[in-house]
Amino acid sequence: MAVDVASKGTRFVATFSGGVTMAGLQTLIDRFAEIESRPDSTPDRIVDLGPVATVALGFSEVAALARVRKAFRPRNPFRTAIVAVSALQQGYARMFQTLNDHPMITVRVFDRLAAPKAWLDSTPSDSH
Repeated sequence: MAVDVASKGTRFVATFSGGVTMAGLQTLIDRFAEIESRPDSTPDRIVDLGPVATVALGFSEVAALARVRKAFRPRNPFRTAIVAVSALQQGYARMFQTLNDHPMITVRVFDRLAAPKAWLDSTPSDSH
């Protein structure tokens, strides 16, 4: 399992490959915490699960990730687009979306990469 986080203009893109594990989620949490600790604004992001072959997580791991996000205090509202192409990926992404009730984080799930780019390029008032 690998997760690559890269800056793409005004947003960050995290791309998972291989399998998704709790260790991979922790890597993503740590990387985003590093990015979010910078003094500028909290950026929108895309989490691409498309290249993922397997998912070795359960409800408790997804709930733990949602709890970490809920405790986060961003500088500004931001959006997270999750690209999930398979039914399994979509199930996990929807679970996270449902558990994420942070008032400053909007999460949407997409089945292809082009759609979230258009959503993130829209003005934030168009995002809800």
